[in-house]
Amino acid sequence: MFKKPVIKYNGVIPKPLLKIGNKGNAVKDLQKFLNWYLTGKLVIDGEFGPKTKKALISFQKYEKLVKDGEYGDKSYAKAKSYKKQEEKSKSSMSYIVDVSYWQHDIDWNKVKKDDIAGAILRTSYTSQRSFSLSKDSTFEKNIKNAKKAGLYIGAYHYSQAISVKEAVKEAKYMCKILKPYKNDIKLPVVCDWEFGIRLDGRKAKSLGKAKCTEIVNAFCKEVKKQGFAPMVYANYMTFSNYLNTSKIKENDYLIWLAQYASKASMDYDMWQYSSNGKVAGIKNRVDVNKAKQTIFIKK
Repeated sequence: MFKKPVIKYNGVIPKPLLKIGNKGNAVKDLQKFLNWYLTGKLVIDGEFGPKTKKALISFQKYEKLVKDGEYGDKSYAKAKSYKKQEEKSKSSMSYIVDVSYWQHDIDWNKVKKDDIAGAILRTSYTSQRSFSLSKDSTFEKNIKNAKKAGLYIGAYHYSQAISVKEAVKEAKYMCKILKPYKNDIKLPVVCDWEFGIRLDGRKAKSLGKAKCTEIVNAFCKEVKKQGFAPMVYANYMTFSNYLNTSKIKENDYLIWLAQYASKASMDYDMWQYSSNGKVAGIKNRVDVNKAKQTIFIKK
């Protein structure tokens, strides 16, 4: 069954009237909204044809409107109710994607045009089975093209560290890869500390909250030493049960929360609110995040 969107729409809501045969930017805006609402795949061509009409009828059906396939006053009012209000304070949010090899080829120019401000790129990762470090095969291509498209860029390492020594090795390995791009990194460099096979809940519990926090802080300390802004990524369960966020924050390390819900349950600098985002230029589903302006590095 179709579920109405929880997150507010960040694009333009076109004004009525629009109907089959119309062309132009207003139709493009309508197509973008319908794609967001229905997680659909309309081609954004600015032509109100049969496929756009069919998608509009689906929208009208779900919103209990007259299913006439015309974008009139009532359809406009309902679409406008999903519009995200502009934030005027310094704490206003920007939308960020995080990507890795699993997103494959990305058209970063299209990503930029879809109101995405930046991207956190997987630079490297630790093996699930043993402590071995590898570079993400898409990192070089992603950073080159994301930069060219004008996005803010950050980076992350998928960690499986279960000791301070391992965390420092991970951070050094990652920063060595990032060194040629140091001036291009305007978003944080992240310790992505999440449970897998080598690092799981049982292992984290045996280490204890203090030791787990020491591990991620050691990663961040090395990142800061190398001249980058450190951040820790974990889901809400991990932050709540295995990490001491106050000990992370007291070092001015940033918090990236993963929690797939309509509202975050804790304070954050960046919030990954969905792993099922659909962004222009990215074929597969992608992680989408809301970021506070304070994470952007001004140089």
